[in-house]
Amino acid sequence: MAESPEQHDKGLEPPGYFDKHAAKIDAAARLVGIEQGWSAPIAFIHAAEGFGESVWVAGCPETVLSIWLSGARASCRWGPSAGKSTERFAYTLQPRGVPNHFEAKGAVTFAQIFLPDALIDSVADGLRPGSRISGSLRDDLIFEVDRELNARLASYLRAARSGADVSRVEMDARAILIAERLLAVHHDLGPAAAAPPRGLADWQLKRVREFLGETSHQRVTLAELADIARLSPFHFARAFRASTGLPPHRYQMRLRIERAKVLLQGSDKPISEIAVEVGYTNQSYFTQLFQAEVGTTPARYRRERRK
Repeated sequence: MAESPEQHDKGLEPPGYFDKHAAKIDAAARLVGIEQGWSAPIAFIHAAEGFGESVWVAGCPETVLSIWLSGARASCRWGPSAGKSTERFAYTLQPRGVPNHFEAKGAVTFAQIFLPDALIDSVADGLRPGSRISGSLRDDLIFEVDRELNARLASYLRAARSGADVSRVEMDARAILIAERLLAVHHDLGPAAAAPPRGLADWQLKRVREFLGETSHQRVTLAELADIARLSPFHFARAFRASTGLPPHRYQMRLRIERAKVLLQGSDKPISEIAVEVGYTNQSYFTQLFQAEVGTTPARYRRERRK
């Protein structure tokens, strides 16, 4: 069931909004997450000279969360709604089909997270069964500051910038957390935490743990894990954490680190080779995770256990 690094969701293509307009703002703009199959890919954009009416769009073809990061203050308006960026990670929700009237009079850096209808509606259904809200999102959330959502956006962007080794399980789970807060607080579908989430049944937890143990070095998706438990990704992520105390990606990471510890103690393989064997192509990223989890570097861990 695990996908290879080369596989990603069938039909997942770079969002049309990015294709048509990002290059007008920043020729070096890149879309992160398409090849990895993330459910909510991200465009990081730097407008060295700002931008104005030349990049306006009559009707945005994608639902986008635009996040102001640094530089000149940006302004946005559509219909009777308007606003100006106030602080880092302030966000603007652009529902699919609304006009895009952003302006910045100087160099500015921002990110855009693309939220597909399938993600929005699956989270809405998880918060309130039967809900489909992708076609009726609010169009007045302009440079909002919601501390919890701002923090979730910041974490998502930091994870995206950590490199190709960030797990798809992690990014999909973080995308769900973003959509959950957005819909629960700002679209009256919550609060999601009104009742503590139930944990997984014993058979569900056993099967998921076995699968993760067998595939800890591979790319797996949140949807795959949810299928094993016969739950939606939204409900699975909450139930898994309630059962284990960890989100799925943290559990997967710990399995990888435990396997790395065994290899460091019992083999002479180079650390770079061990990193690849447990699922990380970037040795520095592997070292960073190992040190955060174990409290020491892989090299020092090996030396101390061979004295």
